Amino acid sequence: MALSEINENETSQGRGPEAIAPLYLRFFFRLVQAWDRARLARRVRAYPGLQIDPEASSNLAVARWELGKNARVTIEAGVVVERVSKALRIHVEDGGELRIGRDTWLRTEVEPVHLVVYPNGRLTIGREGWLNGCLVSCKKEVTTGARTWMGPGTHVYDSDQ
Repeated sequence: MALSEINENETSQGRGPEAIAPLYLRFFFRLVQAWDRARLARRVRAYPGLQIDPEASSNLAVARWELGKNARVTIEAGVVVERVSKALRIHVEDGGELRIGRDTWLRTEVEPVHLVVYPNGRLTIGREGWLNGCLVSCKKEVTTGARTWMGPGTHVYDSDQ
């Protein structure tokens, strides 16, 4: 029986692709997700200005976090990132503010995504955004609208850097 036939049979019986994955794999991935949630909870406790919605991707745990003492970071529900170690860099200096809007996708498969906020800067990524292999650097203020897409190699600066 071909894989396509298995998928059609499983889907037609209402079980979907989860029924095909071996139980040990499903358990393993749930264990990894639980571990990542625990890592994020520890990070939130360590940085009072960090708020991560529980519905945001647990893969944020493998991002490279560089947060200043009084940095403020808000990550809303539905934010998605691939599980690639240190491919997402979040650098917010003392007094800086970063907000990533609901349902934004931070793609890191081609190149890393770098979000950099200098002291007292404010970077806001609008809802349903899509950033893939880009750099956004903010000394004063950068705001993207809803559904803004930035592709690989894109660099956005608000000041002469």
